[in-house]
Amino acid sequence: MERFDIYPARLMGDNACGSAEMLGWLVYEHGIEPHVTVFDKAGRQDAAFSREDFTYDHASDVYVCPGGKLLRTPAH
Repeated sequence: MERFDIYPARLMGDNACGSAEMLGWLVYEHGIEPHVTVFDKAGRQDAAFSREDFTYDHASDVYVCPGGKLLRTPAH
């Protein structure tokens, strides 16, 4: 954006743009609508929790990890 003075409203990219850090930078820091493949780390084999391990609490609009901690969105 600084180099070419271009400020896109949408961005299409490959899976190199699909990390949480990159998506956060696009959406929350620059207001860009991403059209990229998001990394799917479901069924991980390391010590991290997988997507299936979390439960959704509709009343509070939050996800809860098996450790009892809340996973909140930036709106919370």
